[in-house]
Amino acid sequence: MDNNKKIDILIISKYFMPRNTAGVYRVIGFLKYFGENNVRCSVLISSQQDTEAEGRLNHTIPDTISIYKAREWYIPKLNLSHYRFKFFARLINKLSTVIEWKLLPVDQFILWVPSAVVQAKKILTKGSFDVVLVTTPPRSIQLVGVVLKIMGVTKYFVADFRDSWTHQCWAPPVSWLNRKAEKLVLRYADMVVANTPTNKLLLEKDYPFVKGKTIVVPNGYFPEDAADRRAAHKNNKVFRLIYTGELYEGMFEGIAYSIKALKDKHPNLSEYFVAEFAGLMYDEDHEMARQLGINDVLKYHGFVSYDKSIELVRNASMVLFCLKNTPEVSNWVPSKLYFYLGQKRPVLALVPDGDAANIIKDVNAGYVLAPDAVDEIAILLERLIFSEDQLELKYNDEEWTRYSRREQVKYLSEKIKNLVEND
Repeated sequence: MDNNKKIDILIISKYFMPRNTAGVYRVIGFLKYFGENNVRCSVLISSQQDTEAEGRLNHTIPDTISIYKAREWYIPKLNLSHYRFKFFARLINKLSTVIEWKLLPVDQFILWVPSAVVQAKKILTKGSFDVVLVTTPPRSIQLVGVVLKIMGVTKYFVADFRDSWTHQCWAPPVSWLNRKAEKLVLRYADMVVANTPTNKLLLEKDYPFVKGKTIVVPNGYFPEDAADRRAAHKNNKVFRLIYTGELYEGMFEGIAYSIKALKDKHPNLSEYFVAEFAGLMYDEDHEMARQLGINDVLKYHGFVSYDKSIELVRNASMVLFCLKNTPEVSNWVPSKLYFYLGQKRPVLALVPDGDAANIIKDVNAGYVLAPDAVDEIAILLERLIFSEDQLELKYNDEEWTRYSRREQVKYLSEKIKNLVEND
């Protein structure tokens, strides 16, 4: 393989800055580091980037990147304040929601596919691109790559699947149409990218024909945001356990009951310990904390910016990482874990066996306990909080470096160049 040969890639991603989601981080990583590997990039995105729910993300990408936009179509909703007869407006909005979530094939974002295909065809016809790389979410945009391949306007189609399409732990069982669409994408893709080893195995088990063309490129941390701090520390003798991001259903219970057990033993726990949560937390979890009587050792920051998240994590004694206690999450590694790894903070991971647990153990990033092991969690926290010694964790630097987005893009670049040169 000639590492000095330049190739051109058109990346298709519905989401982009300033939208602040995990999928955007992955695209930004591609754009930042592909150029270091003689891969020139352009990107096609949706014309609408809603930032209301997630806040704004501002990351620097090379100014040589060409950014194209395709118009987004969607089922309209009525603004109730503009209508006198709100009953009928609500009825229309309800119908729109049903159409979006129940009647549209694959997902409600499929309305962007025709617009993206038209715009991508124009870009590919005018330029000299070697590869089209389509990255999810949402699932439906992988069909853009399929159509472009069928039309013959791209020779190589790389499907960056990320999370499993039909084995997502947080999603309801997929329809037969989704399975058909997934199979179609995998048939036409020249390379398939999964983001965990388990997701790769699931794809190869469901569709044996993808063996040999499926690789694993996990999510990761931005090396320029990484810190080189390994020891847990206490600020003014208080042990700070930090959680950033959304706490999904079923994640809070394990740590909540563990803190309750610890507080029962140490009524003055608030003098030595605080658990801080930055991000979305459900009302049910707030109520659980109130009923358990642990609010005096909890602190809620609400939604914070990316920079504020870095500040909180860097000043943590330890960071908290939780997953629901069910085997269905074995193939799910939220981007939060890679963010924590980038800061080299000790991790308290309350997770079942799976890809996330394996990463933490391989990197030697912290402690892995079952989410329902309340007594064990409480005992560990007690030792960490009341120990006079600093907690030293020696990260495995070789494994840690593997999760740098720079290293991941280097690996992906090599695979894509092999695909183009060895055909």
